[in-house]
Amino acid sequence: MSTGIVSVAIWLFKFTAISNIFFYLNNVEYAVLVILFVLRITLFFSHFENDFATHKKGPGFFTLIAGTNILGIQYMLLKQMAQPAIFLWIVGIVLWFAFIYDFLFTVITKKQDPPLAEGINGIWLLLVVATQSISVLGSLVSSRLHISSYITLFICSSLFLLGVMLYIILITMIFYRLTFFPIDPKDFSPPFWIMTGAISITTLAGATLVQHINATPFFDITPLIKGLSLFAWSTATFFIPLLIMLEVWRHLIKKIQVKYQPAYWSMVFSLGMYTACTYKLSEALQIDFLKAIPKGFIFIAAAAWLITFIGMLFNIGRTFFPKSKIVNIDSTIH
Repeated sequence: MSTGIVSVAIWLFKFTAISNIFFYLNNVEYAVLVILFVLRITLFFSHFENDFATHKKGPGFFTLIAGTNILGIQYMLLKQMAQPAIFLWIVGIVLWFAFIYDFLFTVITKKQDPPLAEGINGIWLLLVVATQSISVLGSLVSSRLHISSYITLFICSSLFLLGVMLYIILITMIFYRLTFFPIDPKDFSPPFWIMTGAISITTLAGATLVQHINATPFFDITPLIKGLSLFAWSTATFFIPLLIMLEVWRHLIKKIQVKYQPAYWSMVFSLGMYTACTYKLSEALQIDFLKAIPKGFIFIAAAAWLITFIGMLFNIGRTFFPKSKIVNIDSTIH
């Protein structure tokens, strides 16, 4: 998700060579993660089943839906390759139905549910991210399908509106949890950045719809989509300073050590998505002065990706080459 959207954001600013590097890297990352996911289900199905049924970890599996569609977006925008993009879109739709309905049915029918303060966090907003990712890719491939663009854009518009509704429901619960329950600095984890990422991809979905609906005979809901897209962008913009303040409070005031964890990719995703959605919104609404924001944010998003990627490599290195082994090697050399 993170590598893909940063690649798209870089591509928007015509840094083609760099965006292509991210594109090929993302194909490798996607293949590796899919293989690991299949191995996990095959070899450790009971652990997978237990994680999927929990409020804290279950929504994390929706990243497979979003990651699949964002890779498809790369194929469509960077390479104009419709066939792999359509294939990934169909896979994303199948995963959306399989994962989201299964998860929601499971948590609704569980005999014991955790209290709100323990059960809700930013990771739940991946439900919105997954939904809007299908809308974005569907809009991009709408003219390349064997079915009418009208039907495809109707589906994408419906998903966009569904995503808006889901975000309003979920952000209300998350904001209530943050403001009316005590929060430990350790509890404010990077997935809360999805508060911005989820509404940013909603902005991107709306802006993409506007651009494609205008080129297709369609019922007149363009003003509604434009309004909701601006609403979504305003919300994403509002949360960024608050999230930065909370990160400062967490690390500088409460002295929580900064060290790599996979959840930091949610921050990278949110910064990359905000960059891309602001650029596309400026095009869709013809507001040129908005492009000044992504011109700065693209460097922040790229730097965040690089720092997180280096942290991941060091973490992998420490896993396979523990400090004790490194000391022994150094002693032998000396």
